[in-house]
Amino acid sequence: MLTIFSSFRPPLPIRDTARVILGALGNTSIEKCPGGDMGQVGNMGQAASTYQTIDGGPLPIDLEYLSQNTANDPELTRAVLQIFCDQADTYLAAMATAADVGAWQDAAHTMKGASRAVGAREVAQLAEDAEALADLDTPDRATMLDQLEAAMARAKRYAEQLLEDSPFAG
Repeated sequence: MLTIFSSFRPPLPIRDTARVILGALGNTSIEKCPGGDMGQVGNMGQAASTYQTIDGGPLPIDLEYLSQNTANDPELTRAVLQIFCDQADTYLAAMATAADVGAWQDAAHTMKGASRAVGAREVAQLAEDAEALADLDTPDRATMLDQLEAAMARAKRYAEQLLEDSPFAG
């Protein structure tokens, strides 16, 4: 009899994954919003009318997608946004200092995934475009970094605003 052991494990649902992350962090990196708990994430759509545009463009974070991705869980939403804000500069620095195409693509791929997790569609698209870059000795690299820095700054500023303002107020 031949027995095959598989290391495959089905992925955890995002809510369970976040709980594991929060448990490992001891909830220490999650800041409370002013005014108490965030309340229901599902109310974000109503409160988001205050945030129709930033710098004359579309919202940097798709609130409906974020709400769906975090199962309308206020604690999980806060955690995802806080982690995104905490890591944004790290993603950019990894791309800026990438010494070879592999490091550049890895950093771009990481940024793409993190951006998609919060619904930062513009950042995710730019990171996907950057990930496809096959030659670092091109003016496209500097242009891509500039575009990513600007888009990430908008998304991070908006996420920080969400963490502080009414969409999460109880």
